[in-house]
Amino acid sequence: MLTTAIRHGTLFPRQLDTILPRSILPFHERFIMRHPKNVQVQRLAISVFPTAVFIFSVLGCLLLSTQKIGAEEKKPETDPKILCEKLVGSWRIVSASFDGKPSELHAKSITIKHVTPVHIIWIGYQPEDRRIFRSSGGSWIIRDGRYVETMRYGIGDKFKEDSFGKSFGFDCRFEDDKWIQSGKMPNGVFLEEIWQRVRESEDVDAWPAAK
Repeated sequence: MLTTAIRHGTLFPRQLDTILPRSILPFHERFIMRHPKNVQVQRLAISVFPTAVFIFSVLGCLLLSTQKIGAEEKKPETDPKILCEKLVGSWRIVSASFDGKPSELHAKSITIKHVTPVHIIWIGYQPEDRRIFRSSGGSWIIRDGRYVETMRYGIGDKFKEDSFGKSFGFDCRFEDDKWIQSGKMPNGVFLEEIWQRVRESEDVDAWPAAK
């Protein structure tokens, strides 16, 4: 190495200009060239700079790895078997948005969805009297890596118009006990919903989505 030659006196720093351009020399060797008579500075450059470069290289690799893992975790789950295993259960809606606009309805009421291996039903009710004011249900399948619901029955003023016989496909991903589904509705509106798995002893009316 050039550093070794400088340290042992076989090559003087000023001679480096005639051998290699400064721009391609390692940083610590260029540092030595700027302090040719200061032995302590040279020793510091030789001992500290390579270690610092190594540490920053390791930190950079760790940062890139963390970013890559984070990106992978946010990808939708598409494996049919894994999707089926994760979807089955009871869920309480946490939030919903239509074309990016938060839903006020879900902030003031409670919506629960029950997913069995072949069917689904969701119900919406007010926490004050627990009276159901809207509901829908039907079948679901995994198609092309997406969760697809088809509504077969329900109640509500616009159920037949908006939902009956229609299929809704969603991309799904899971974060801890939350299920995030997103996709376009038949009317072209982009819907995103966040559901949280209901715990065994949980009284869901005690904390609406707004809380």
